[in-house]
Amino acid sequence: MRSYIWKEIYHENWPILPTEFFETYLTDKEVRRVIEDGKYQLLGTQVPSYSFADLKRLGAPNMRSVVGYVNDNVNLSRFM
Repeated sequence: MRSYIWKEIYHENWPILPTEFFETYLTDKEVRRVIEDGKYQLLGTQVPSYSFADLKRLGAPNMRSVVGYVNDNVNLSRFM
């Protein structure tokens, strides 16, 4: 399944591979809440599983691509 997902969302110009963000976004409801609420400054402080610095390196367009892919194609209830 993972190779299919990466074929859909991977782009060769991404500054870093979104593997960590993708997995964290799937499995950590606090990270999802922070991203959905747009309170990115909480990453790495109140939500230690993913840092704001990592999110900056990933970049906003890439983050939106991963979040959009997950929202459109993944049943998040499986990861709660």
